[in-house]
Amino acid sequence: MKLFVPWYGYLVLIMLFFMLSIPRLFLPNYLVGQLEQVIQDQFQPDSLEVEIETRFGWELLGGYFDAVKIQGEGFRYQQLPIDTFSLVSSGLSIDIRDLVRNGQVVYEGSDDLQVVLTVTEAGLNEYFWNHVDPQKNFLIDVQPEGALLAGEIFFLNRRWDLQLFGLFRIRQGTQVLFVPQELAVQETRIPRLLLELISEQYEMVIDFVDLLIPIEVESVELLENQVILRGRA
Repeated sequence: MKLFVPWYGYLVLIMLFFMLSIPRLFLPNYLVGQLEQVIQDQFQPDSLEVEIETRFGWELLGGYFDAVKIQGEGFRYQQLPIDTFSLVSSGLSIDIRDLVRNGQVVYEGSDDLQVVLTVTEAGLNEYFWNHVDPQKNFLIDVQPEGALLAGEIFFLNRRWDLQLFGLFRIRQGTQVLFVPQELAVQETRIPRLLLELISEQYEMVIDFVDLLIPIEVESVELLENQVILRGRA
């Protein structure tokens, strides 16, 4: 005996399938737009691409994303020019109400989240002059073998030309420090007090705690005229 299904039964099934598909059809694009707006407001990137992956779409209503990928160039974070920005995450959870209502990304967890930032030497010096050395006495020279702080300073009624090796360190997970350490060329005539003052006064701190998602910085890699920062949440 064949089971007879009236035509309107098929119509109901089609409508039900369509309703179940609505979140997958519309929510990803909507949330991409929301994320792009938040990033534009906070970091004013020159270019930006946001991708969201979801299995069914309904999980997005709870703030769960199967995968998120954010890439861009020309970000600005606390007066630090970020040349390139890349965030790749799987199993990401955020507070969806805060995103939609308040335009904020409140991180709740993820299976994996990795961030890679590149900062040029010019961008690093711009941040250094804005936050540490407004007189622009020094500049930072970044090379694969290390960083150099070079410039001149007036001390004890005379002008001193200095070149000091600098060290990038990670502190408290979210902070990257640049600390002048020692003279690149040993000069016994340079007062030790001057070197101590430079090490203290020209220390630079970049704190990524207020980045889109707070990250733990794992490594700082130096290339020619460029610094690469890698971290995860």
